[in-house]
Amino acid sequence: MCKSLVTFRILDNCRGCTLCERNCPTNCISGERGKVYVIDQSRCTKCAACQRVCPFGAVART
Repeated sequence: MCKSLVTFRILDNCRGCTLCERNCPTNCISGERGKVYVIDQSRCTKCAACQRVCPFGAVART
């Protein structure tokens, strides 16, 4: 799959546990603990670290 066509987004079932934010190597994930986090697509390198660490399946690759 071509990396430039891939995007990651955080779904509404995000529990705001901060795991994705803490594991993102580019610090492109932000939000408030207990609420749905957001990925800054302009800074995301599409490494999939957020998807790998999310225990709730709240990170989707499209």
